[in-house]
Amino acid sequence: MSESESWKVRGIGSDYNLKCFVTGEERDLMPNISGFVRSKEAGERVVAMFDGRARLDFRPSEPNWIQVKVGALPEHMPALQDLYRYAAISGQVSPKAIEAAKTSSPFAELNTLKSQRDLLLEVVRPFAELAAKYSLAHPSDIVASKGLGALGNACFRIKVCDLRKARDIRNEILIGGDKKDG
Repeated sequence: MSESESWKVRGIGSDYNLKCFVTGEERDLMPNISGFVRSKEAGERVVAMFDGRARLDFRPSEPNWIQVKVGALPEHMPALQDLYRYAAISGQVSPKAIEAAKTSSPFAELNTLKSQRDLLLEVVRPFAELAAKYSLAHPSDIVASKGLGALGNACFRIKVCDLRKARDIRNEILIGGDKKDG
């Protein structure tokens, strides 16, 4: 079984004939998460991660719209919500995330994602200050992506229409001051 699998969740709803992923108890109707998987085989792996307490929704007439549905009894709604939050942020599901949701323990993965976001914001903040300093249209003109570089470094793109401002910003970033090209 793979460590994690792609699972693009659609939201929390209700569905029939599911087992609670926490207890295994079956009910006619219960809250559920429905999410798309890449293939029928991937869906079978996701169902296996839930120890059979999930349902593969595969329809031969719709082979590109394969879902895995996971239910929870109403009293286990917080666990379902935790699982949903993790999957919505990461686009993945893993045995570790499932177990964390079932035991209501804090998500290590979710905390890691939050830490990465906070770290990225710490790196982006100086660029936002540069945008304000040079009167760029919007701080949203700064686009930052973590991990685009070959070495996993953060990469930034700043939209600047004024060439003089662009040169000044480049120098301030590279040189670390307000020095201008001669």
